[in-house]
Amino acid sequence: MNETVELLLKPASPWLPQFLLDLNLIRAFLWYIAIMFCVSMGLRLRFYLSIYNITRYIAEACPSVFRLVHEHWFLCVRDKFLWQVGIYGGVLVAYLLLSRLVWPTSSISIQELADWNPAILMTYLLMIGVMIAVDVVLTVQTSVVDEERIIQDLEFAERWLGGKVYNVLQVLGRWNPIKNYADNMTAQTMLWLNVLFHGSIRSMIAQTTVRVIVGTSLFVAHFTM
Repeated sequence: MNETVELLLKPASPWLPQFLLDLNLIRAFLWYIAIMFCVSMGLRLRFYLSIYNITRYIAEACPSVFRLVHEHWFLCVRDKFLWQVGIYGGVLVAYLLLSRLVWPTSSISIQELADWNPAILMTYLLMIGVMIAVDVVLTVQTSVVDEERIIQDLEFAERWLGGKVYNVLQVLGRWNPIKNYADNMTAQTMLWLNVLFHGSIRSMIAQTTVRVIVGTSLFVAHFTM
């Protein structure tokens, strides 16, 4: 009888290891952001370095192509690209201020959320899961540029634009078929870069916005409990 009573009065085993229940979610969140920043920056750096290498090659080894790129460069920043850059800058500033000055002043654990309201705990865990899913999907989709193939295409274009046939056809002026073809291909390349830049900046806006929402929600929970 006494054994039965002791068994009934014995506290239930924790549903998670105690160190996880006591984990400061805001501190873990900040560490997670730091790790994901390094991973995503490493992947994006590869993309930006490829663009830089291609740009440098055009400037140094393809003077004829460079003149065409100079004529069509504005296509890279069309469709409100600079406006999107401004939005990202604003979101990034807000995130930096919050992560450095606001969020570290608070703390909240899984156990505290569970004691407060299990439904709210599940809501926060769902938000964190969505954030991780967004980060994984957008990080995996980071653009990769086939640098070697693009340089080969540039070499081909430069040989035609600097060749004797092109010089002979210069008498045709704006009806020069080589010049028209090169113009069209250069414009298409600039538009392709525009799409890549748009995708990259939209990904960074989405990631940073979700992180601001999650971090701010955890901060608010600390003061509303």
